[in-house]
Amino acid sequence: MDRTNPSLNWQYQKMGASPFVLTQDTIPIRKAYSDKRPWEEVVQNWANVEERLQSFQARLNQGSRFILLFGKENMKRVIDIVPPKPGERVIKAKFTLPVANDMYGEKTFALAYQNRKEGDIRRVVFFVHHSMTFFYPVTSGQAARQDLIMNAFCELIGIPISWEDCFLARRVTHDNVLVGNRLKRAVRLRHQEKNTGVVFPEEMVRQELGTTIDSMEDELTLHPVDDTGSFVRRVIQVFVSRRVETERARGFPALKRGVETRRARGFPELRRSLEIRRARGFPELRRGDETRRARGFPELKRGQETLRARGLPHVKRSLEVRRANRMAALDECTVDEMRDRLTAELAAVTTDKNGARDRCVKTLARHLEREHPDKGFRERLSMARKMLPTINDMTATAKGYGEITPEITPEITQILEKFVDEITAVSDRGDRKRIKGKYCNRLGTLLKRQYPDKNTSERSSIGRRMLPEVEN
Repeated sequence: MDRTNPSLNWQYQKMGASPFVLTQDTIPIRKAYSDKRPWEEVVQNWANVEERLQSFQARLNQGSRFILLFGKENMKRVIDIVPPKPGERVIKAKFTLPVANDMYGEKTFALAYQNRKEGDIRRVVFFVHHSMTFFYPVTSGQAARQDLIMNAFCELIGIPISWEDCFLARRVTHDNVLVGNRLKRAVRLRHQEKNTGVVFPEEMVRQELGTTIDSMEDELTLHPVDDTGSFVRRVIQVFVSRRVETERARGFPALKRGVETRRARGFPELRRSLEIRRARGFPELRRGDETRRARGFPELKRGQETLRARGLPHVKRSLEVRRANRMAALDECTVDEMRDRLTAELAAVTTDKNGARDRCVKTLARHLEREHPDKGFRERLSMARKMLPTINDMTATAKGYGEITPEITPEITQILEKFVDEITAVSDRGDRKRIKGKYCNRLGTLLKRQYPDKNTSERSSIGRRMLPEVEN
């Protein structure tokens, strides 16, 4: 018997798991409680399927002397489920109980299947409420009638009764629904759902928790149904949200007191936990890193996409701060003073003069922003190059390959300035490589006067080292 099913669990509490009792479902097909569609929409060719199911139930019930039917639907279709055999007639036997005597609008009764010739009773059918009824508020008389009929059924078939007043003792009343802590009641219902794996229908939860849910309608829309399909879980989320809002309005006094108490004690729990985790090598941190790495750091990617969608505000703020700092530095000295300072620095350079001059050009271009705010950075770079001394003016010495003759110095300077202007204007890697190759060849041809004994490849190599490194 599947005790995770609430209805079967009621039966188990009453009569246990007896080998002499066959429990069968009229429609042995499962669908979620939230699925309100009629069977015609769930199962194709439902009329034929329903007829075969009833025929199957009828065959199972032919050999049973005592039959107990649960629920109103089975009570309506009793003749289809337990049809009389040839030569039998059905007698409706009403009887009076010392408790509530009405069920589904009729006096309590049983059906007796009597053999017409011999007059003996071959089968008896009893009727009780569906077990799910007792998850709703019921009267003590209704619960007692369920116990009496099921107890009589057990006595007739000769099996022990596990719990005589099972339904009466466990009944749900309006009193214990409307009185007491509704949050605790909801938590108990959710706990039962988790233990049994069966989700209570919304109608039952609304009836059990009373009018409290009526005031939650707007708040329930903020907590949509999740994968569990539990309406109780949504109700608990509303309770928790209300409590958080109340505490926030009060300034979280209990939380503050707790933090102050732990601070006065030096946060002993936190220190102990930290020492234990450190001794273990922070396994949860390592597992988390490995999990995120295996997943490709989805949180980091989402964060980057979010920042990119917002226009990288942190980058913009950083640029604004740096620009403000540059402007403050500009107030300390004029452009001419900065040019003289950079010229003095270049005069002291002995190695990597091309790189040093390129850095100084960029520094001076940034200082030109105050006097020429309408010009772009590339235009200010061109202006700065003309204001600072050229490489040959610095000592007229290439990077370790000897003095350049005065005849070709102006031409080299002109080639280098053209190279810088042209390569600054492009960003494609292939185009920049092509431009470098072109100016290496030009310098190699010009250096033939300086190094007539070197071949074209060697002169081009010297020219390549003379080209300054220019960032895009």
